[in-house]
Amino acid sequence: DPANQLLIRKLLGCLDQKAEFASDGQECLDLLETDNEFDAILLDLRMPKVSGIEVLDAIRRGEVGPKVATIPIAVMSADVLSKEEVLEKGADDFVMKPIEVKRLRRFLESLEPDRHAETPNDVIPFPAPSDRKELRSKGSSGHPQLLVADHNPAEL
Repeated sequence: DPANQLLIRKLLGCLDQKAEFASDGQECLDLLETDNEFDAILLDLRMPKVSGIEVLDAIRRGEVGPKVATIPIAVMSADVLSKEEVLEKGADDFVMKPIEVKRLRRFLESLEPDRHAETPNDVIPFPAPSDRKELRSKGSSGHPQLLVADHNPAEL
């Protein structure tokens, strides 16, 4: 959903993180099948066509390729009861909606620990252009490295 994606886009922009967005589970899987350059996925549980759980299962079973099967995935949901289930199914992290900025930041830091080492976790940095670093890329195509699959605006 555009409103949800705008908020997440702004948060990621403050963290100097590029992202590509999918508005449903099928679009997320399609992007993963055609572009293996992503370093991580932020995955909403409630999406049309293919749910977040189904996307998580498909990725972890290797249905979108062996390179993608181990990609770090943070699941986003307002349903705290689903946390244990998604972690058991192979999610690497769980971010509550409304978006927990600290938790999102920790997930991104786990991809490149030295990137934000000197900034407290409760502060969103606005780095100077000379200090900005890109996340590692699995290829040299220059595509965005983070895939955000999100749909439900009411949860943010």
